[in-house]
Amino acid sequence: MPKAEIAVLTEDPVLYAELAHMLKEQGVDFVTLFPGEKIPRGIRVVLTSRAEEGSVEFPAKVIARKGRRIETWTLLQTVLGMISPKEHFRIGIDPGPRPGFAIMTPTGQCMTSGVLNRPEAVASLARELRETLPEAVLRFCVGSGDRLQHVRVVNELLQLRFEVEIVDERGSTPHGQRNNDAVSARWIASQSGRLVTHPLSYPITPGDVREVQRRSRELSGGRYTIPRDLASQVLAGEISLDSAVRRAGLLHSNPPRLPQKKKELA
Repeated sequence: MPKAEIAVLTEDPVLYAELAHMLKEQGVDFVTLFPGEKIPRGIRVVLTSRAEEGSVEFPAKVIARKGRRIETWTLLQTVLGMISPKEHFRIGIDPGPRPGFAIMTPTGQCMTSGVLNRPEAVASLARELRETLPEAVLRFCVGSGDRLQHVRVVNELLQLRFEVEIVDERGSTPHGQRNNDAVSARWIASQSGRLVTHPLSYPITPGDVREVQRRSRELSGGRYTIPRDLASQVLAGEISLDSAVRRAGLLHSNPPRLPQKKKELA
């Protein structure tokens, strides 16, 4: 934007840091205000907190919540008239240990994209979008590259009653953009895929179990390797990897005691 049209007004340092990071990441100029300051001419919307909303006398406000970046950005785009809350959106997902995502508008514009910190966060993203855009049609386009993770993501989204397509991910990473999951997710969202209506099945192999165990060591900083039964539960989607690592930590802290032999009477 050539001139700032957005103001961030909050004294909450954590919320301010999140909002500033979000706007800078999207390449959007903004001005910083404190409660009681005059809102400059040219400002179209004010981002503030629920607690400070009453002190902001301005017709266009977005109430931002901590940890809800997608919600805040979506509401901001709606208030600015850049998207309609009743539109059809395609959400590209590049599955993996850190899934890439991209939210595309009906005109093919990328509303926002990024990388999630764990596979389970895809379901959280889906719920956040549904809560923010309850009248929109949301279709998730899941890449087929990571065969195990894409099955898990698809099944979780189907369980939440979302529309899901599987997109052939071959060629999803443009030349010079290797390992950029957000770029791959944008490509995936732009492609037509195969509509899925029933949960997928996937035979778990010993190699899959070893990979989950490797990721558990990585997640725990090398302290724990989860046992095979917990790894199988992670693969089946019955438990998250985070929970499995916490359980492994408890097992290491409180190992089961072996029964002691009773002393024989002389």
